[in-house]
Amino acid sequence: MTVAIDCPTWAMEELGLESKCIFTVKTEDEIKATLSFSKPKIIFCQNDSVKDYEAALKSLGLDATIITFHEGECTMEDFINKYSTEDDVNNFKAADFDPDEVFSWLVSTSGSTGVPKVAAFTGRVVFDALTFYTKMLLYQKEGINLLLSPVQWMTHYWITLSGPPTQKTILKTSATATHEHMTDMINKYKPNFAVFSPPVITQLLKDPKCDLTCFDLINVGGSRVYKDLLVDLKSRTRGMVLEAYGQSECMGILYPAPGTPLGSCGKGFLFYKLKLVDPETEKEINEPNVPGELYVKGPIFSEYYNNPEETAKAFTEDGWFKTGDLLSRDENGFYYFVERIKMLIKWKNYHVHPTEIEELVRELPDVVEVAVTGVPDPEHGEAPAACVVRRAGSELTAQDIKDLVKGIPIFYSNAIRHTKLQNMLLGNTLRRRLIDSKHSKPRSRETS
Repeated sequence: MTVAIDCPTWAMEELGLESKCIFTVKTEDEIKATLSFSKPKIIFCQNDSVKDYEAALKSLGLDATIITFHEGECTMEDFINKYSTEDDVNNFKAADFDPDEVFSWLVSTSGSTGVPKVAAFTGRVVFDALTFYTKMLLYQKEGINLLLSPVQWMTHYWITLSGPPTQKTILKTSATATHEHMTDMINKYKPNFAVFSPPVITQLLKDPKCDLTCFDLINVGGSRVYKDLLVDLKSRTRGMVLEAYGQSECMGILYPAPGTPLGSCGKGFLFYKLKLVDPETEKEINEPNVPGELYVKGPIFSEYYNNPEETAKAFTEDGWFKTGDLLSRDENGFYYFVERIKMLIKWKNYHVHPTEIEELVRELPDVVEVAVTGVPDPEHGEAPAACVVRRAGSELTAQDIKDLVKGIPIFYSNAIRHTKLQNMLLGNTLRRRLIDSKHSKPRSRETS
């Protein structure tokens, strides 16, 4: 018997269970931090993660039932057999609960940086958003939705729950999603809809055998989407390619409207109020093409679950949610993602945008992927450091990168490193890896 995470997701949605939390974490500290806020009664996971969750529960003094999807001491099959009844499934009725009071979804989030938190959404917000998203899917052609998004992404949740009412086939995999495996899935099943992160698209475009002409629509999001990537993708598919923007706390915020320029995330959905605010002065920005922090009001999360301190930091006194993202808006009202505020590099008295450096380095033909972050510098406060993934057989050197960016504030010369790309499925994985290592002792020797 094979059971996917869709089954408990649907069940908890129908029963109005408040203690639902969907997330994927790896380290012991991440697991403990998330469980300390969510305090779950039931945990669904793979069998190889059971010991990690048992250790975290024990250290926190929490008691929860752990259910595995396949083999294990308590599998999903065991759970269903234990509590199943002979009642006719057609007589099932959803629980009666107040959707404005009960949290229907809790999702682990921390943005690009920050402590792990759990964003809590009321049933009303979730149901209204699901209805809206389902109506959007009804206008699509019949076919197959390729779902590779991590379980904590909004797109995974919406596509999973909207599949049955829209009669769409959802294509998933439990195997490691290498680019070879993804290529095989696409070529064999020919899905016509997908949501990809930029790193995934980068990997697929490297494979000339990957036939992307089957897609009617490809949404790209999850991290900064560069123009060259969109151009390459458009040349490989006959369908529409759209860049979207959202957050775990707000679901989808921006979506391409007719006439959206290349590189723009589009305009805001009508049910959101948006404004740009200067992070330093906290004054609203009305001039075009001036970056500012995006503030949002509308059907968003209610709070960080059991975390009033982080909730207070996230909202203004008059109820605007501070996204922590810098965006700009042109004279026609189209928005452009710039950078996470916490990722800005503070060089002397200037703010350096890592994405500006990344976009420049990406122009080199031998560069597959690049991530830039700040490292401590005794003279300037912070200086940029780059992690560059080269094409196979490339002779590109760190000095080549330094020469390219001479017009940009001084690089921390010993911190520029080369590394191999490994299973980079989440938008900020390469940058996170660089951040984790940026406080280590700099080395002048290049690694590959």
